[in-house]
Amino acid sequence: MKYLNILVLMFFISSCSEKEADVEHLLEYEKDGLSFSYPANWEVTEDTESDSFRFVFVESPGNAIVKIEVYPIEDSFDLREFVDLDIEALINEIPSMIAVDGSNKVKEINTVINGAGFDGYRFDFNISIVNIDVPHVSEFYSFPSLKKVAYVTNQVAIEDLEKVDGGFKQVLTTFKLN
Repeated sequence: MKYLNILVLMFFISSCSEKEADVEHLLEYEKDGLSFSYPANWEVTEDTESDSFRFVFVESPGNAIVKIEVYPIEDSFDLREFVDLDIEALINEIPSMIAVDGSNKVKEINTVINGAGFDGYRFDFNISIVNIDVPHVSEFYSFPSLKKVAYVTNQVAIEDLEKVDGGFKQVLTTFKLN
């Protein structure tokens, strides 16, 4: 439900001007075996944990978000299965006044950052409200450890991707799950 609320909020603030990710000045996040660095003008807005999952949200000043979900290895999914479940939840849980066009195919991607490769998936979709279309993109990656699996989802309006891509890359290249 929180993911849905954040998505709806993101749509309404998408008219706000996104700022460049401040990758010259980084903040470090380290808590309970999870660590990464992120742009100084972004904010960790939530870190919720239960026995069976953990959600961490990192948000830009505009509408970009990094969603981190951590599950025990026995409750984890294959990355593609996770992507399909996430897209299904997005489409089925969105309020009726907002339309999500999820007809695009999920594509395999390999992101290379400073020589390191990250295999994942990309999903382009359109959010529409009152006949205003806002194309979005989500990228999905997984980080397994011995006892847990973390899924990292980056999401932003496509028009703002260039401004925040450096921040997304910063989280990916520094992400650690112990």
